[in-house]
Amino acid sequence: MVLAGVPSPEQAKRAMSGVMRDPDAAKPVTPYMYHYVVEALQAAGLNAQATELLHSCRISRPHALRARFSSSTRPQSPHSRPHRDVPRLC
Repeated sequence: MVLAGVPSPEQAKRAMSGVMRDPDAAKPVTPYMYHYVVEALQAAGLNAQATELLHSCRISRPHALRARFSSSTRPQSPHSRPHRDVPRLC
């Protein structure tokens, strides 16, 4: 909503600050989603928090993401299906 310009600047700042402080708030998992969180923080005028989030992601996340997605993106054989529960459409 912040990126769409729906809340006022003050409402956006309060909302983003609250979400970042809330330990129960859903957190992004992929770098793609972190991009939008950082952009929303900047749009709300919280540049220091955006920079802090960028630095924490760059240092701590790549290893976890690589371990999480490497098995599904690099199959062992050309006939391997990492997601066997998803039906094949063709």
